[in-house]
Amino acid sequence: MIDLIFIAVIAIFAAVAVINARKLIYYHRINKIGDFAQGRITGRENRNDFLMSLGGAGQKIAPVVEFETANGMTVKAAYKGEVLEGRQGFDVGTEVQVKYNPSNPEEFIIIGDSDFYGNALCIMIMGILFAAGTAAMIFIMT
Repeated sequence: MIDLIFIAVIAIFAAVAVINARKLIYYHRINKIGDFAQGRITGRENRNDFLMSLGGAGQKIAPVVEFETANGMTVKAAYKGEVLEGRQGFDVGTEVQVKYNPSNPEEFIIIGDSDFYGNALCIMIMGILFAAGTAAMIFIMT
C-alpha cells in the first residue's frame, strides 16, 4: 500500500516536471524564432488555480495583449504565461514588447516577464528532485 502512495507521489511530481519542461520549450522556441512587436494589454482572463485558492495567494490572470505583426495582421490573444493579479507592469493599458511566432502569432511571450521562464525552470527542477527523492525512499524502504 505504501509503495502505491509513493508511486502516485512520483507520478505527480514527474507530471509537474513535464508540464514545466513544456513551458520552457515553448518559451525557448518562441525566443529563438520569434519576431518582435509592440503591444498593449487590453484586458485579462482569470485563471483559476486550485492550489493558489487554498493558500490564499491571489488570483492568477492572463493578460490579453493586442499587437500588430510585421505583415500588418492585428492579433489579440491571451498570454500563455500567468501572472498574479496586481503584479506591476501587467495592468490594462500598459504598453509591452512581445516576441511572437511568425507562423502562429497567437503564440507569444511578453519581453521582460522573467517569471514565465524562471518559475517554470524552478518548478521543473523541484519536480525532478522530489520524484527522484521519492523513488530513492521506495528503494531504501524495500
